[in-house]
Amino acid sequence: MEAVTFENEVKQYLFLKNNKEKIIKLAVDNESKTGYVKLYVDENFKLIENSLIFIEGDFNKNEYILLKTETPKNKENINNAFFIYYSVFWFNSKTRLDIKELILQTNN
Repeated sequence: MEAVTFENEVKQYLFLKNNKEKIIKLAVDNESKTGYVKLYVDENFKLIENSLIFIEGDFNKNEYILLKTETPKNKENINNAFFIYYSVFWFNSKTRLDIKELILQTNN
């Protein structure tokens, strides 16, 4: 099994940071459905575009780790809150990251 290096962890972090908007958009577009977003990442830590899909159906939510969510300073502006789930499959196909994230929609 391939060793996890600090360099790869940084690349994974940057990948998630740079692609979070696409992931969240797909999840929000399917907010009324039960399911999760699934995506694959190539060896250069780039999104394989046609792999970004919403998988509809029941799944084990307990396998997902919760990311810390930034709380807006003005909590009165929050008009909707829900969790999104996404699975990131890294290029070596041996590593998967299952993430649960709280989405706070505001009036702004």
